[in-house]
Amino acid sequence: MSDVERVMDGQRVRILRDSGIPLSGPLAALDVWDHQMAVSPAPGDPARTLWRERLVIGGRAAPALWPALWAVWQWRAARIRALARTWAHDPEPA
Repeated sequence: MSDVERVMDGQRVRILRDSGIPLSGPLAALDVWDHQMAVSPAPGDPARTLWRERLVIGGRAAPALWPALWAVWQWRAARIRALARTWAHDPEPA
């Protein structure tokens, strides 16, 4: 896991990256797991948040697991959108 902060196009972007591989269960059949989530202020509206996410998987089992992972990611994205309205904002830096 890594958590980095970068400035891109003048905006602060926080990136969380999990590039380990699953060790147990059905996902352990994957040879590649690279999950990145990036959060930054939305362009033109700093009161809103831009969430970007990418998952790269690989291995012989990837084609068989992809449909289930895609469905879970769609459900997860819907839950994140619904819950995000209730989350507090980061405090201003000192």
